[in-house]
Amino acid sequence: HEIVGIVTEVGNKVTKFKVGDKVGVGCLVGACHSCDNCNKSLENYCPKMIFTYGGLYYDETMTYGGYSDSMVANEHYAVRIPDNLPLDASGLENVAVKFAKAFGAKVTVISTSPAKKKEATKHLGADSFLVSRDQEQMQKSNDRKYASYLEIDAASGLSILLSSKGKSSTQFYFGAGS
Repeated sequence: HEIVGIVTEVGNKVTKFKVGDKVGVGCLVGACHSCDNCNKSLENYCPKMIFTYGGLYYDETMTYGGYSDSMVANEHYAVRIPDNLPLDASGLENVAVKFAKAFGAKVTVISTSPAKKKEATKHLGADSFLVSRDQEQMQKSNDRKYASYLEIDAASGLSILLSSKGKSSTQFYFGAGS
C-alpha cells in the first residue's frame, strides 16, 4: 500500500507539490478533516478515513493502491521524495536489505528482474541474488527455503519477506518486485 510516484496533476488548492515532484503515499489518502480525531492529527482514527487500498474515495470510487495506474491523494498524506533518491519499485526492499545486513544477517535478494543483481549485491550488500523466473537457478539453490516465496509470488506478484526455518543464524530473503 505504500506507493511512490511522480505527480502528474495538482488541484488548485495544492501548495506542497507541483507536477513532476517525486512523492510517496502511505496507507491513507484522505479523511474528513473535521472530526475530533482529525483535529488532533489522528486521521487514522477518523470514521471517514480513506485507505490507499480497498477504501472508497469521496465520490465512492474504489482505491486500489499500488495496483493502480494512477491515484488521487490529499497532499496531507503525501511526502516529497528527494530528487537524488532513485524512484523504483523495490524501495522498501532496499531498506529491508540494509536493515538485515546491519543486524548481521545473510541476505539473498530474489527478484523477477536480472537487472537488479548489481544493485542488490554491489550497492545494497546482499550476499546472493536469485532470479525467481529462472527455474534452473532456483533449483540450483538446492534448498526448500524458497518454496514459500515462489508460491506466494506466483499467486500475488508481491514482494515477500521470509525468514529461515530453524537455522542457527537468521537469514532474510527479500523478493524485489520488478
